[in-house]
Amino acid sequence: MFDSHCHLDRIPHRPDAALARARTAGVKQFLIAGVEPAQWRSALLWAQPGVFLSFGLHPWWVSEHPMDVEEATANLELFLAEHRPQTHAIGETGLDFRRATGSTIQDAQRCSFERHIAAARRLELPIVLHVVNAHTEALRMLRSCELPAKRGVVHSFSGSAETAAEYNRLGFRISFSGAITHPKRHKLHRAAASVPDDMMLVETDSPDQTPWERHPAPNEPAFLIDVISRMAILRDQSPEEIARITTENALRLFECDERRELQTAPTI
Repeated sequence: MFDSHCHLDRIPHRPDAALARARTAGVKQFLIAGVEPAQWRSALLWAQPGVFLSFGLHPWWVSEHPMDVEEATANLELFLAEHRPQTHAIGETGLDFRRATGSTIQDAQRCSFERHIAAARRLELPIVLHVVNAHTEALRMLRSCELPAKRGVVHSFSGSAETAAEYNRLGFRISFSGAITHPKRHKLHRAAASVPDDMMLVETDSPDQTPWERHPAPNEPAFLIDVISRMAILRDQSPEEIARITTENALRLFECDERRELQTAPTI
């Protein structure tokens, strides 16, 4: 299994033990998503076979630092250029209008988003998208930009089947998290059932978004099996098939060649 979006570096108690539990459960690959400048360099310590890295500015960080976007995105490009061998994606980035009040913050998120897209295109990397209460605007921006060849993924998708199809038409994969285990998320269930096999990923977003039956425990990558099991029911496929398909999709999207990881020790 491949946990295509997690924050191992944010798990509060013994993240190394959480990683070991995940591997015992059958989760063999992980993508740690970047969220802010202070986290990028420490995340490099996690680079190892099976653990892959993405770097970016989360829309929540942008909402808290709207005047710093231009400098931070410029620093991000420098960081990515320095650590390109350890970098498998850019993000997470995108729009979160639930957390953005007022035009100044929304404009800052748009600026950051555009700069991430441009950097992804120049560096030939996929984008990890965080979109909440802003799918219409995010799709408009994606249609208006020159996109990277690898496109990317909408992580922890929360929209409708119709919205998922719009992202798919642009070449973006859709990743489903613990939210699909909630028994009343019917719109999301329909979306999970509708995405083509070659366009779907799974994730935990741990330590957030704990699967329904594991509340109130904090989430961790070992719980990816809950997401896969629910996806299997929704799509009338076996868990083994969902695990195989989503792992293959993630390996292709993020170009995860573990031989390369062994040859490129990070410089911190």
